[in-house]
Amino acid sequence: EGAMELFREMKAKGRVPNIFTFNTVIQSLSKAGMFKEALDLVDEMMRERRECWPDAVTYALLVRHCCKQGEIEQACRIVSIAACSQCCHRQHACDPNW
Repeated sequence: EGAMELFREMKAKGRVPNIFTFNTVIQSLSKAGMFKEALDLVDEMMRERRECWPDAVTYALLVRHCCKQGEIEQACRIVSIAACSQCCHRQHACDPNW
């Protein structure tokens, strides 16, 4: 909740979040059990920030959370979306030890 509050405050002050900011908040939300909010933030990123799209790290964070929760079908859907987005060319997105 604190990460999301800080994120909203940053935006309210006119600061433009970058991919690092989005990924940090997405990771924090996922770890806090707020996965729906993390997915909502990805949707927001895609709606509002045309120059800041989910990257390999974003998708890896989402897939990792789904796998930890046993939500394999959701993880597969996210992998399919990532593959279609052509963002996942970085090796660490596919590294099981990441």
